[in-house]
Amino acid sequence: MLSVMVIAISMMPFNCALRAPYLDGDLYFSVPNETEPAPVTQTKYYERIYFSGMWWDVKTAMNYRVGPQYNLFSNSSEDIWVDESGSLHLTISEHDGQWYSTEIIGDSSVRGYGAYIFCIESKVDELDENAVLGLFTYQNASDDYHKEKDIEFADLGNDNIEFVVQPSCIKEWKFNQVSEVSTHIILWLPEKIVFISLEQTEDDFYTLNDIKAIWVYEGDYLHEPGNERVHMNLYLRANTIPTDGERVEVVIRSFEFVPYNG
Repeated sequence: MLSVMVIAISMMPFNCALRAPYLDGDLYFSVPNETEPAPVTQTKYYERIYFSGMWWDVKTAMNYRVGPQYNLFSNSSEDIWVDESGSLHLTISEHDGQWYSTEIIGDSSVRGYGAYIFCIESKVDELDENAVLGLFTYQNASDDYHKEKDIEFADLGNDNIEFVVQPSCIKEWKFNQVSEVSTHIILWLPEKIVFISLEQTEDDFYTLNDIKAIWVYEGDYLHEPGNERVHMNLYLRANTIPTDGERVEVVIRSFEFVPYNG
């Protein structure tokens, strides 16, 4: 039985048309007029990037392989960037024969109980079979299984999305997408963790009818808040490259955190 709060979160009018202001370095830029020429850009290497109203650390491992799945991670503006409309672009890209994944890590102020809401503007059901898109909470310290809760998109055989509470609690679904826009929620409460996936169908707002997958976890690994941070990454399975040898790209339209005040 879903709690009143879970139903309320499910029915929140998530307006995925809303965009964060574009930010480059320390300066704000308005969205260019369509009649104006696009600004000339140069390659930059980010330590942090501004997206959806907050700063995110950019994971960097250009010369050595790290987890997940033994990948290189790029912080180049050719591979990870926020566009003029405020959307984040994560890629898996090749440079000089090496493939690089991308990941961002949220500000430490976003943590604990609440709703972690990710709005995606890509067809995740068409993701390359060697690629994985992860939306999750994680802390470096290993206590409480890193406090890791995941929504992952990947080729899982018959399914393509999994909800995970570490160490090993997993629910898999088949997410068949019609529109380009979907929203995915990790609702972390003291007594349960709720995972919800919705697809935008008719307008910029969601109702219960748009829910495509939902899982309520009430098991032994609910985790207590600690030093976890929110992450988003796009990476390759170990020792693989994209099946067609082409860049993989996913657009994240927005992220929102709604703290739990119960």
